[in-house]
Amino acid sequence: MIDYSNKGLYIHVPFCHRICHYCDFAKTANFSSADIQNFILKIKNDIRLFLPKIFGIKASLGSVFFGGGTPSLLGKHLSEILVEVAPYLHSDAEISLEVNPEDITLPLLQSWSSAGVNRISLGVQSFDDEGLKYLTRSHSGRAAAP
Repeated sequence: MIDYSNKGLYIHVPFCHRICHYCDFAKTANFSSADIQNFILKIKNDIRLFLPKIFGIKASLGSVFFGGGTPSLLGKHLSEILVEVAPYLHSDAEISLEVNPEDITLPLLQSWSSAGVNRISLGVQSFDDEGLKYLTRSHSGRAAAP
């Protein structure tokens, strides 16, 4: 049996509501909806170009992780990327999405679930309000608590 757990795809989404001073990832808070559409188009093109060369035609990816930045800013457009990735996914692949607590809405959760997201990575650096303020996070500890 083939072990699919060691093959994954990371898609970095560089868009953020604001720039947190502790983050060293490539990101921007200066973007438009056209920038997001252009990003999605380029990611889809990269998937079409590179995944067949890397993974062949077999469904061999055990996971896809959308990180960032703030990938939840892609909203419903996330499904456009997942449609391109789908042929390379193993049937029980984990599809993870980093989400900030303030970005979660029921319609978006439903949209992400319909697109195939089966794991949410909730961006909570602390539940302490002073710590969150220091880290330039926009949510409170209470808002991030389950």
